[in-house]
Amino acid sequence: MAGNPDRTGVQYPDQRPSLRLRMAAVLLRDGDTPQQVAEKVRVPLALIELLAEEITTTEKDPTPKGAAALDAAALHAALDAEAEAQAEYVWGRVELARRVRRRAVLFRLGLVAIAVNLVVSVAADLGHQYVLGLVSVILAPALVLGLIWSLTRRPRRRPHRPAG
Repeated sequence: MAGNPDRTGVQYPDQRPSLRLRMAAVLLRDGDTPQQVAEKVRVPLALIELLAEEITTTEKDPTPKGAAALDAAALHAALDAEAEAQAEYVWGRVELARRVRRRAVLFRLGLVAIAVNLVVSVAADLGHQYVLGLVSVILAPALVLGLIWSLTRRPRRRPHRPAG
């Protein structure tokens, strides 16, 4: 369960069990049922049952010994920190998706405004309405620059995540 260290004895992080699995192992050794452990640690029940079977069939303790060993309280604290980091990551992804959607809407609105301006310009030229044509020709560069600005401007700083 602890992974295989290479010849130098270094154990790489991707070979170590996750905090959730280590927490599950501690809870299973403390006498909790696999169902309770799956609910507490938020790991699929099938994986917890495999872990329970491995713990009961082997006499070797899969958790690290000595100074590297973590007790249940430390594992709970580590799980809380992991959950908080995951919440921050998800919040950042949600904010990024909102900004992307907002920019896509602005881009579409800008394209529609440019298309409408082009139609008005052609209609003014065909109807010999020179003032309307002049206004639409003056607005065209402003619309194009506004569209380019909306796509290239730097986003504001990410707002703080609300508490709770």
